[in-house]
Amino acid sequence: MKHRVKVVMLSKLQPKDIEHFIGIEGYVTRSEGVGGMIKERPDDFMVWEVLKDGSDARAMFETSLSNKMYGKFLLYVLHKVDVDTISAISLISKMLGVKQKDVGVCGIKDRRAYSWQFITVPNDNLLTLNDVVQIADRILLRRVSMRNSKISSADLYRNMFEIKISRLRFDGHSAADLIERTVNELKLKGAPNFFGHQRFGACRPITHVIGKLIIKGMLKEAVEEFITGWTWFEPRVVREARMRLAESWNPEDALKNLPKHLLYERAMAEYLAKNAHDYTGALRRLPLRLRRLFVEAYSAYIFNRCLSRLLEKNSDLLVPNTGDLVVELDVHGSPTRKPFLLRHGALSRALSLARAGRLSVLLPVPGYRIKLPNNEKGEFLEEILEEEGVGLEDFTSKALPEAATAGSYRPIAIPSWEFKTSDIGDDHVWVRLSLPSGCYATSLLRELMKPESALCFEGYSDKYSGLSLN
Repeated sequence: MKHRVKVVMLSKLQPKDIEHFIGIEGYVTRSEGVGGMIKERPDDFMVWEVLKDGSDARAMFETSLSNKMYGKFLLYVLHKVDVDTISAISLISKMLGVKQKDVGVCGIKDRRAYSWQFITVPNDNLLTLNDVVQIADRILLRRVSMRNSKISSADLYRNMFEIKISRLRFDGHSAADLIERTVNELKLKGAPNFFGHQRFGACRPITHVIGKLIIKGMLKEAVEEFITGWTWFEPRVVREARMRLAESWNPEDALKNLPKHLLYERAMAEYLAKNAHDYTGALRRLPLRLRRLFVEAYSAYIFNRCLSRLLEKNSDLLVPNTGDLVVELDVHGSPTRKPFLLRHGALSRALSLARAGRLSVLLPVPGYRIKLPNNEKGEFLEEILEEEGVGLEDFTSKALPEAATAGSYRPIAIPSWEFKTSDIGDDHVWVRLSLPSGCYATSLLRELMKPESALCFEGYSDKYSGLSLN
């Protein structure tokens, strides 16, 4: 029997419910939390990439360092301010005259931030100087080296962060002391490795909603929800435009009412105005990375739900059990072999490795090729899939095959992370983080802050706290 997919009303979403909506619930630590907010300004949140060969994106951008002058691909550092990665790549591909799929990236960086990330393009374009080139407002590019291969997430070693937590519940020094105690507790118990809020959109957490509609073949609903689904936390002009379209949807009105900067929504509406009811074609007006991101976000949501259930059961994130999926790590926290199911005979060795920080317990991020743990963790995941009305085979995304995901395996605790307080003010604290590839700073910060709402991670403080938004 085919399950009916319910389209969630984003308009009913309350600030306090955002984390539940994206699958995040519970804490490992018992501290009160310092409260506050991040990203009050874009320069309050700085993030940059370090590759496995030691290349540091921020340092290479600022000093024009270059470590290789030949290869099939040009290596650039993209420096952007308050711009999302997919939009920046779209503009860069147009300027350099290359297809978006030919632009290599390690990952998607926060929008509201100062970020420095590596990209590659084929070595056949004209932008070969090492000078900084302005691609658009708040988007800068500098060629720093050359490579023989297109860059990908496999090349990324760590993400580095400098983050200001402002508007604290306590004075800066008291907050710093509380943060230190919470960090020590996290080192003993493990920091939950949730997919962070930006994976879904804290102010409009819709990516996983669209992903579920896509894998269930409901492309019409996916398009209309992406264009018309609104929350109270969007800018008023955007919210009101979506509200009008939600009441009476048609592509022509969308083109009249949607603000010009909503490029993706307008691109789909423009296509539908000329190609009525071709919702597959409308979705294909979006960048391939974004189409894949929708389905991957839904997989991330299911992972988050499963990890939340483990926290509810007070599961120890650092201690392996028979039947777990695990992976051995080197001294840098990188996998040394493929994930494997832990059998009883190997449990003693696994416990020893885990105590030394050389082994991680994994959960599947659902896809059509993943295997489930052979214990309670696998049962939790099966229960959640059943509650969602989806099966692993749905992730083949038959209605939009290019968005399919095979799935992956993700540590339930952030491996090999580093943290320190770098500056203390009267009502703020600066912190520095070093996280492995694929881990989110907000997943660790929420343990330190324990905020009333996930909106604090997007530059809001208590603007919406306590409001009834119905």
